[in-house]
Amino acid sequence: TDLIICEGDSIEFNASPSGFNDSSFYNVPVFLQSFVSESYITTTLPLVINISFISTNAVCPRVPSNIITITVNPIPVPVLTSSDPDTTICDGDLVSSFATTGYASYEFFINGVSVQNGAMDTYSSSTLNDGDVISVLATSSAGCISNPSQVLTYTVVAIPSVTMVASPDTVCENEIINLTASPTGYDNYEFYNGITSISSSASVSFNTTFSNGSHTLTVVATNLGCVSPPSPSILVVVNSNPAVSGGSDFSMCYADSITLLTGTNPSGGIWSGSGIIDTSGIFSSINSGLGNFDLVYTYTNTNGCVNFDTIIATVHANPFIIAGTDIVLCNGESEILSA
Repeated sequence: TDLIICEGDSIEFNASPSGFNDSSFYNVPVFLQSFVSESYITTTLPLVINISFISTNAVCPRVPSNIITITVNPIPVPVLTSSDPDTTICDGDLVSSFATTGYASYEFFINGVSVQNGAMDTYSSSTLNDGDVISVLATSSAGCISNPSQVLTYTVVAIPSVTMVASPDTVCENEIINLTASPTGYDNYEFYNGITSISSSASVSFNTTFSNGSHTLTVVATNLGCVSPPSPSILVVVNSNPAVSGGSDFSMCYADSITLLTGTNPSGGIWSGSGIIDTSGIFSSINSGLGNFDLVYTYTNTNGCVNFDTIIATVHANPFIIAGTDIVLCNGESEILSA
């Protein structure tokens, strides 16, 4: 009876009757085996073979047997490829493994355990674990089952988790804030003010200033191509510095001695500089001497933010006058006075 088998199948041919001196099997007309045994077992038949048996008994001539035609169907040779060429993915990523198309059915395995069996030549999963090994068996339309394919070994990188702190988190206008993310060791840290990126580098920390008002800050970390969710947000508040006026520059004579400084806005600040004898705003030319002097008015608002204004005080020397010598006149006399 003619047979159909798969490549690599073991098949046994038995000749009858037994008792001949020599038994020779042929893939007509090519010799295959010569033994006393009437059996021939092989797993390496070519794709089409015609088996014949010839035996001898003593000196009697050989008589060829009937011919059995064997059709050997090739076994599939599936090759796996991945939607991620380097098979390094992030935890939770959807990844697909593709087997060679054209076969009747496919059975996919993870770590040797069957996970999918059917006509689909693709297996997709978002739940792979680090080190998982995927392989596939393919079955041809002739029912021949392949050897296991080469394997795809996946490296699954954990999604980073990151937090951040701001120091300090409440400042005055133009003051520097330090932002620091943790933990260290990730490839990149990108800091955001709202949805606007303000820094992206391998450094976990950087210094910056913000405009007046409240700012919601987050950080996103990247490690081996895997991106963290945004960190819990923190709020940074930048308070305005007060608008301060110390009034107008002024001049005075040395002999005037003391001047009360007025015109400040807002009130309640303190004065400093040469000639200031009271920080509430009293200037003494006797203390300052002659010349030009910077007087600084400094004010601190309720948020603790400070600003200042500078005015210039000019102290002039009093004129030095000689009226001349004393004179004595008689009644009716006159004199021209000169200094």
